[in-house]
Amino acid sequence: MGVLLGQSSRSTIRSVEPTRKGTWLEPIKNKYRCATCGKWHEGPALAYGFEAPAVYYQIPAEQRQDRCELSSDTCAIDMKHFFIVGNLEIPIIGRRQKFVWSPWVSLSEKNFKRVGELWEQPGRETEPPYFGWLSSIIPGYPTSEPIATRVHTRMLGIRPRIELEPTEFQLSKDQVNGITWERALELDAMAMHASKPARK
Repeated sequence: MGVLLGQSSRSTIRSVEPTRKGTWLEPIKNKYRCATCGKWHEGPALAYGFEAPAVYYQIPAEQRQDRCELSSDTCAIDMKHFFIVGNLEIPIIGRRQKFVWSPWVSLSEKNFKRVGELWEQPGRETEPPYFGWLSSIIPGYPTSEPIATRVHTRMLGIRPRIELEPTEFQLSKDQVNGITWERALELDAMAMHASKPARK
């Protein structure tokens, strides 16, 4: 059963380099600084991720160190709940660019261990997809219902691709049908205003 994501579970949002580890966003009008390369880039980032799964923030801050194992790509809570980061790509109609969210997705313990086994394994992209539940609250797509996903392992150095199960949820529709450039800019603005400045 999926985890319901309430408002108290809001994650810290950050800009990301979609294929690699996430970076923190330092926003300036029409520019963003990538913490991976340290350079300023023109235009909207169009790629955002989340510091931790939404349910991580339901755990009292003073308990997180003992109960959670959190890295940039994986998270285990109480060694009972397991999560990984993947890329949820939304086509932008009429453009080569995609809007990329890098949310957390829950996995079974068995599949989470399998991800670890294949982490540095060449050819891992032949692995069948894993079932998971979307575990981040994505700006512009409010929902109180669990969202089922399929997690597709990709080549070394590239985060998994997250495919939403076909539903009436707008994000699921947008992943299939794409969004306009105007909608992409609207989502980018929502994510930027919710983001945290770059860490020093």
